[in-house]
Amino acid sequence: MKSIGIVRQVDELGRIVIPIELRRVMGMNEGDPVEFFIDDQANRLMFRKYQSGCLFCDSMESISYFRGRQVCSSCLRDMAPQPDVDSMAVLESETALESGEQSEKGKMGGKGANALRRLAEVMQTYPNATQGEWASQLGISQGYVSQLIRKLDKKA
Repeated sequence: MKSIGIVRQVDELGRIVIPIELRRVMGMNEGDPVEFFIDDQANRLMFRKYQSGCLFCDSMESISYFRGRQVCSSCLRDMAPQPDVDSMAVLESETALESGEQSEKGKMGGKGANALRRLAEVMQTYPNATQGEWASQLGISQGYVSQLIRKLDKKA
């Protein structure tokens, strides 16, 4: 946390005026809701502009954090780059050849190879995301993401 050197007095009704410079930086307008937080250990009061849903569509379903903002899974999918169909086919065939698979019923065939390929794409697109965020984007469990990462590490 950094100090910006602005001091304001609390009036007789307990109000504090937030300087316009800070409101502009925080993207706050007149009438916007504000959310307060208390840090008991550091004896600090913090606040931020309250946001209840997806940054883009205000949806409340399947909310996750993307770069510090709330975004629903539908908008996350819309933001993700669409893979090239031809390169996906090449990647699938390379994955099958590298693992020595003969058919989809092999050790890592079908759904497993598809999940491995999708995870590799998501990891490349969002390298700083957590395993939980990758799992949420792929619609699989975090434990399965962990297993897939181990398989990717063995291939490397």
